[in-house]
Amino acid sequence: MHFDYDQVTVVNPEFPQRFNYVDRMLAVFGSGSKDDRMWKLDTIPELVGIELTASDIESASRWTCRLFRGGEKSDPAHPDFVPCYFFGNLAGPQITQPVPIAIALNGRIECTTRTSLDPGTPSEWTALLRDDLFRTDGNKVQFYEVEQTTDGFVLHGISY
Repeated sequence: MHFDYDQVTVVNPEFPQRFNYVDRMLAVFGSGSKDDRMWKLDTIPELVGIELTASDIESASRWTCRLFRGGEKSDPAHPDFVPCYFFGNLAGPQITQPVPIAIALNGRIECTTRTSLDPGTPSEWTALLRDDLFRTDGNKVQFYEVEQTTDGFVLHGISY
């Protein structure tokens, strides 16, 4: 109910549009379950799930990675926290086009992303890996620049 001097306006709280944002969010991202659409937002989905032993890995990348969030180590003080959100940037030559990146966890490509399209932050990138992919006894994370060729993809190791 809203009072405006001599007028009273009554708003019915049961308006059907109040949850439209939830419907839109579920349509775009899904519910967040293991096999839902949220985990299919990779920039190069055909690489996800490939073992590194079956990949074409060549010379090192021109860039190095500075990792600000995410990693391979869990903090023993917080055993329920999994470092599955990654945020970093690439250092090296000036970036004029987005750089595609593959992230391998324990020998398998689990995610692909790219550097930002924002001209103010062209070297930054983010990625989200499923938390159930991480082992409790230690993990190995590797980053690769992805080069698309006529024969498929070539990976170039990015050191960090």
